[in-house]
Amino acid sequence: MSPRAVRRRSSPRASSSPSASYNIAMTLAEWVSATETAFVARENALAASLGMADTTITDPSGFDAGTRSTAIDLTKLGNAALANPALASIVAERSAALPSGQTVPNFNTALAQPGWLGIKTGDSDAAGGCLLFAARRAPDGDDNPDDAVTPIGAVLGEHSLLAKPGGEDDRAAAIFDAVQAVDTAMKGYVALRPSALSTAPTLSGQVTTAWGSTSSLELGSPAVVSSVVLRMGAALSLREHMLRTSAPLRAGARVGSVELLFGDTIALSWPVLTARAVEAPGFFWRLQHD
Repeated sequence: MSPRAVRRRSSPRASSSPSASYNIAMTLAEWVSATETAFVARENALAASLGMADTTITDPSGFDAGTRSTAIDLTKLGNAALANPALASIVAERSAALPSGQTVPNFNTALAQPGWLGIKTGDSDAAGGCLLFAARRAPDGDDNPDDAVTPIGAVLGEHSLLAKPGGEDDRAAAIFDAVQAVDTAMKGYVALRPSALSTAPTLSGQVTTAWGSTSSLELGSPAVVSSVVLRMGAALSLREHMLRTSAPLRAGARVGSVELLFGDTIALSWPVLTARAVEAPGFFWRLQHD
C-alpha cells in the first residue's frame, strides 16, 4: 500500500475516532475537492443522488448551524456507506492504529456487541448525542446466519439527564437508544420456518377415477424452499399446484403441492399425497372403454 493510500484510509479512521475534529474535516475536504466550497457542492449533489431530500450541507465538518439532516435521510446515507466495502470495514473497527503509531478507540461502544456494524457517532452542545447505526442480526432464537437482517437507523438530538461537559453522556445515551431500537426491531422479525406457523394449511380434496378407484388427499411434511425473514404480520399467500399423474398410484404418492409465498418468493412447500393407493383400471373396464 502506498503512503498516499495509507493517508486516505487513515483520515476516515481518525474522523470516526475521539481525535475527530474540524481540522480533519477541512483537510479531507481539500484533499477530495481542493476547496471547501467545491467539497460542499459535491456532498450536496451526493445527498441529492441518495434521495436525501431534507438534507442541507453547508460545511465539511457538520458544525455549521446551516448543516441539517433528518434520521430518515441519514439511514439512506448509512445504506450507501455499508455498500462501500472499505467504509463498511472502517466504521466497524473498535480501534484503529494510525500511521503515527497511535492507537485510537472508536467512540461507538456498541461495537462490543455481536453483529454491530457501526456506523458513526457525533455530539455537540447544539446537536446533542447522535448516532448513525447498523447491526446484522438474526431474529431472536434463530442461529442461522442466512436469516440475518440489517436494521439501519439514526438517533439525533439525544440529551442525557446526566450530561456533563464534552458530550460523553449525550453520546452514551444515543448509543443506548440505538441498542434498544435494534433489540426491539429484531423482536418483530421471524424466519419463515414450519415451526413459526401456528397451524399448517388445511386440504380438502380427492383423486377420483372413471373406474371408481378413489383416494382422499393429505399434506406431507413441509420443506423450506427459500430462506425468508419477514416482519410479523406481513401478508402471506397460499398457492396450489397439481401434477398430471396416471394410475396406478401407491399410497403416499405425490400428486401436487401447496406453497406458502411471501410476495413472489416460495418460502415453504407441502407435498400433496394420496392417502391410499389408486388402482389401475381392471381388464373388463378397459375392454369396454378402450
